[in-house]
Amino acid sequence: MRHFVFTAPTTLNLKAIAGFKMTAKQYSMSQSNVQGFTLLFAHGLGAHKEQWEPTIQYLFKGAINSNLIREAWSFDWPSHGDAAILNQDILNAQEGRTVSICDWGSIIDAFINSTIMIGHRIILIGHSGGGGAVTMATESFHKSSPVRALIVIEPNMATEEIWNPHWEDRMIALNLCVGGTLTRRDSWPSKDQAYNYFNHRMPWKRWDIRMLRILTEFGLEELPSRSCRLKCSKVQEAAGFVEIQSYFAATRQFSRICRVLPSHIIWGENYDNPFIPKFMKEFTSKLYEQYVSTTIIQSTGHMVLQEQPDKLAQRIEDIITKINPGTYQQLSKL
Repeated sequence: MRHFVFTAPTTLNLKAIAGFKMTAKQYSMSQSNVQGFTLLFAHGLGAHKEQWEPTIQYLFKGAINSNLIREAWSFDWPSHGDAAILNQDILNAQEGRTVSICDWGSIIDAFINSTIMIGHRIILIGHSGGGGAVTMATESFHKSSPVRALIVIEPNMATEEIWNPHWEDRMIALNLCVGGTLTRRDSWPSKDQAYNYFNHRMPWKRWDIRMLRILTEFGLEELPSRSCRLKCSKVQEAAGFVEIQSYFAATRQFSRICRVLPSHIIWGENYDNPFIPKFMKEFTSKLYEQYVSTTIIQSTGHMVLQEQPDKLAQRIEDIITKINPGTYQQLSKL
């Protein structure tokens, strides 16, 4: 495993986010396996790149005797995790503007089209807001693109047509999330005390124990006083809840890309996502059923990555074993 920092290029289409840094971790199986897939992972709002590690470890174990996987990369949203620390000055100067999933998607897109990914066969995988980000990363998709498939997990997808009639109810739910985030505790005297706090409170006490350890080790910044705080500020996390137009944009892009790129949706069985209630999740599945495979994981909900990382890995493995590394549909359908 190695750490990596990718800086958003100073091109015209990235002007608003030029200079932002995206931190990443690269996990390699074998330097000699150049035929396997390269998996690119994006986390959800309030999370960080290391939360993918149990899922990646499970996938690597399953692929140890095959050439299915070449390597995996997990990215930090530029306002989250280690990236939040590197981008702190830029974020503070933004006067309330956050890094949207569209912004993050543009940075991931630039990474995909950089020299780093030459010769790779890429599968994009995103959870929650990260699903929107990897979807937006397909905006420059073309016939010779290295991207072979798209997997979105509990994506925050909705069209204006289904959202707008319920606008008031949805905004009430999201504003409750914003208020809860802004008033939530975000610092502790030590990491041990932070772990104890998470372990006895919802939603964290429902998480896989490995995820609690990962949150405590990698999601917290240790301060000179030996106290600690969340790397992602409450203000940045709260701002992500109300970036509605970005989620509409990701939904429109998903509608286009799923017709030409093998695309898959994984849902948790429970309806506990304030952004996408039951009727919207059902609408989304119905809307794309002609083009997209849909999988449901039992006994979990929106936090499937944190609650059931091994079950999630099993479903991802089932999907990628069926993907043809070199198959494309006709781009003329776009």
